Amino acid sequence: MTDYRTSTSVNWSTLRHILTSPRAYQHALAHPVEQTPAMAYGTLVHLHVLQPETVGEAGALVPDEYVTASGTLSTAKGAREWLATLPAGVTPITAGQALEMAAIVQAVEAHDGAAEWLATATQREQPIYWTDAATGIECKGLPDATGGGLLLDVKTWAPRGRFSADAFMRDALQRGYLGQLGYYASGLATLGRPVQRMGWIVIQSAAPWDVMVLELDVAAVDYAQREARSALDRLAEWRDEGCPDEGAAPGVTEGSLPLWMRRDADATADDVGF
Repeated sequence: MTDYRTSTSVNWSTLRHILTSPRAYQHALAHPVEQTPAMAYGTLVHLHVLQPETVGEAGALVPDEYVTASGTLSTAKGAREWLATLPAGVTPITAGQALEMAAIVQAVEAHDGAAEWLATATQREQPIYWTDAATGIECKGLPDATGGGLLLDVKTWAPRGRFSADAFMRDALQRGYLGQLGYYASGLATLGRPVQRMGWIVIQSAAPWDVMVLELDVAAVDYAQREARSALDRLAEWRDEGCPDEGAAPGVTEGSLPLWMRRDADATADDVGF
């Protein structure tokens, strides 16, 4: 994993910002995301689901005396001293969090679709490196799981309303999750490992830890591929011509009603991103 992190090849978490604006991309380059406790916890959830054999190396159970009455890690001197003894990359886990992770694993194992996908995509969190043929850009990716023509990512998700496919897809569009899958699929195809199916195992990030498996349909796959292609082409253009210094909306932008409020019979699926 060290080689992946130190590689200067382009990854999706930075590249996706180029679809927002030159300024967003330049900011992402200059300010790499630093791991937060919540991100470290999310990484452990991934390990429990995808690589349970490695969990013991990545997490350390917090002694009871360093856990507060509310179940969180104490900030007292003794707790800080204990934290300082942990090797780099090891995440502290309270007993409550360990129970949560056990419940998540049980929910995933009980879901027939998730069980089938995990049995198919047996290559877990293996870095991939490739050169984009159209632009010559050196790329890298870290898909959660691949194999048997299947590409999947595991997402823990806190819905703002119902735990539903439609609600997740709206978030996926906003967060660039489709482009991420398209980017990985492009790399796998370049490496001679073409993808026939792609999607997510989505896990509710709080009790009752509901699970759903979402496989992209033809239109969504096309969108994912176009978004990844657009990002790489834009990077190539700016690499050759110089990245402009502008935000997402230069000049004057017209304000219109959102598409769902319009009564335009000519509106098509393309208007909403698919």
